[in-house]
Amino acid sequence: MTSTPSSWSCARRRRCAGRAGAQQGLAEALGLTRVSVNRALGTLADEGLVAVEPGAVVVLAPELLTLRAKST
Repeated sequence: MTSTPSSWSCARRRRCAGRAGAQQGLAEALGLTRVSVNRALGTLADEGLVAVEPGAVVVLAPELLTLRAKST
């Protein structure tokens, strides 16, 4: 099953999980490789913006993540 943005569900904790696993689902939805998504998430986790958990990516600082996205 291919994970698309419409198949993702987000809870109040800003926790998003794809059915195919967070990294693989994100990669498929964005047309990227899982490896590139893994590297990007690792960088964001090192900066304290997200937490990567099994099957999920938790956005810890949505405002800071937005600012970072606008600056690149």
